[in-house]
Amino acid sequence: MTPSEYKAHCANDILKIGQDVNRLDKIDFLTIVYEDYCTKHSLPYVSADEQDTEDMHEKHVQWLHTFNDMWELAQDS
Repeated sequence: MTPSEYKAHCANDILKIGQDVNRLDKIDFLTIVYEDYCTKHSLPYVSADEQDTEDMHEKHVQWLHTFNDMWELAQDS
């Protein structure tokens, strides 16, 4: 994704700079974070627990593991 394509993508984001994130549902916020991560790191847009981590760099595997933990916490609260 080129910088101009990323800028256009971000223009449609729900989350804007200065927005009160406390007003967002936890799952909605995590969805925005996940979509942004996938975009920035050229990962496929599939569920975090469905990502193919076999040939993935360890930093992405760890990030996805932590993200899945956060998702479960958000669902439980």
